[in-house]
Amino acid sequence: ADAAASPWPAAGAAAERLGLTKLVCLDSDGGLVRPGGARASFLDLAELRAGVADPRESLLEEIRRLLEAGFPAVNVCRPGGVADELFSYEGSGTLFTREGYVSVHRLGLDDYDAAAGLLWRGVAEGYLAPRSSAEVDAVLASGFGAFVDGVHLAGIGALVPHPSGTSGEIASLYTLTRFVGEGIGGHLVRFALEQAGALGMARVFACTTSERVAVFFEREGFARVAADALPAEKWRAYDPERKARLLCLARATG
Repeated sequence: ADAAASPWPAAGAAAERLGLTKLVCLDSDGGLVRPGGARASFLDLAELRAGVADPRESLLEEIRRLLEAGFPAVNVCRPGGVADELFSYEGSGTLFTREGYVSVHRLGLDDYDAAAGLLWRGVAEGYLAPRSSAEVDAVLASGFGAFVDGVHLAGIGALVPHPSGTSGEIASLYTLTRFVGEGIGGHLVRFALEQAGALGMARVFACTTSERVAVFFEREGFARVAADALPAEKWRAYDPERKARLLCLARATG
């Protein structure tokens, strides 16, 4: 809780003097909580300016000042949650960024390690199909990422062309847990559709074992189709057991 002599302005001033790119504020109350009771894992400056229901006014005011001054990001979490906040996919507190602006572009070499980590995480959770190291490298080479404020990798995907040249597959689509509900998946799908159209593909498809993911694709204009409606090369050497569990969806690029 805030005390009469708040430590946050001094902490913010020190971070600026030292030229830091990240400030982690440790507070016994941890990150912010949304009205429904869920943790606010991600907030941008506009939301902060609009007002947040939290009694820690001096902390929020200092975060707002830092972001307005150009500071890249501020995290707020409990002392015991630092490792999860900084090094896990879910986080433990609240990440504040300047604009919350999402840009999608092809992955660069500097993004590969973080993107590969997301791929393995998606496999471990059962959302993505297991891939060999060579297959992961191929996905990364054709992959793209969604970046919040141009810095924070929030999700990944890949557009895999099929030999016919008339269709492509959205593969390895995965959103960082922290940014679920922030529209990251939609940004990734729209980027894939734009790329597919530019490459002359008439149709794009996707496959998943998750009903929740299938519903997401339906919201993006995809319709469920039979597995046999997809290119035959998709199923060469494919695990029959996994194929039987797949939900397949497709849509035109136009």
